[in-house]
Amino acid sequence: MSSPRLAATSTEPAREPAKFVRQWSPREKNALWTLLVFSFAMIVLPISGYFVCKHAILEGVMGWADGSIGGAISSVVIIHILIVIYVVLAYREDQNMKSD
Repeated sequence: MSSPRLAATSTEPAREPAKFVRQWSPREKNALWTLLVFSFAMIVLPISGYFVCKHAILEGVMGWADGSIGGAISSVVIIHILIVIYVVLAYREDQNMKSD
């Protein structure tokens, strides 16, 4: 005995499966790529800058006993430089969008 649901035929056209992949415009791809690059840089560069400055420069070359404060200062400077670069790029992108 078959179920009525399977036995009934539908006259509606078959629907295509929902597409979850969205087509991104070049502007959206560029914005996402810029965000990912700067997010990666905000994680990697300050940490590596801290350790390079602390161990290689301050304690290694200059002979300081503890270069933690100098390493922290270099990390803060690197973060501020990255933020300024990101803001300048965002400003230029906004100006390019207005001119288009």
